[in-house]
Amino acid sequence: MLTGSLATLPFAALKRDDAWLGATTVLRAAPSVARASAELRRPQQGRGFVGLGDPNLTQGDTLRRKALLGAGAALSELPETAAELAFMALAFGGNPTRDVFTRNEASEVQMRNLNSSDRLAEAGILALATHGLLSRETGTLGAAGLVLSLPQEPGVDGILTAPEIYNYRIGADLVILSACNTGTPGAGAGLSDLASAFLYAGAGSLLLTHWEIDSGAGVELMKRIATSQRTGDSADFSTSIQQAVAGLLSDPALARFHHPRFWASHFILG
Repeated sequence: MLTGSLATLPFAALKRDDAWLGATTVLRAAPSVARASAELRRPQQGRGFVGLGDPNLTQGDTLRRKALLGAGAALSELPETAAELAFMALAFGGNPTRDVFTRNEASEVQMRNLNSSDRLAEAGILALATHGLLSRETGTLGAAGLVLSLPQEPGVDGILTAPEIYNYRIGADLVILSACNTGTPGAGAGLSDLASAFLYAGAGSLLLTHWEIDSGAGVELMKRIATSQRTGDSADFSTSIQQAVAGLLSDPALARFHHPRFWASHFILG
């Protein structure tokens, strides 16, 4: 159970016997003792996969987004996340054509439609691969959120905020937030705003990040986690992270990602 300063400590980057804990030890955080006990008894809730990513960040209502986010509105495109989600869809039993939504389809309107049609309640895995924003980065919104495609219609801002997520119904055993700072709590809080919102909405567990992630390293790590799940090496998501990190660190072709700043950010909560 994480509280206070422990909530921001990347345990994976600690060492024991000169080895990184992230590569040798299965690590899992719990929002509370009661929640941890309940998750051990929780049966699988849903099946299938839903993923949103590679949002359109350059064509649409750019003026409104700049008014909301100020200087933080200049966000880079994330084309690599489309392939990341397609890979995850196949690994988790989904269909990339049917279950992955990118560009203009990776929108706030799409999320609302998936919620109202119960697809979010029925999916076993929900993955969102985009930019994550802390509450201090969302300007007039004042709430942590995930950046989706620029609005193509009135009435939406293209930012899925934590307060909005509280109104969703999510049945996923795992929600993957492949974005920066999704596990960073606010001052004095034990959980990040996004984590609290998704858990309240019904998520069993969350894959979160402690800090800003390198997109290339994040995609590589997520593919390895999904591969571990697909091959049946582990049914437990936290074990899959440990196996993914160990595999990444043993691959000399990926030496550029061996420093813990590239992989120690990711952790399982729930």
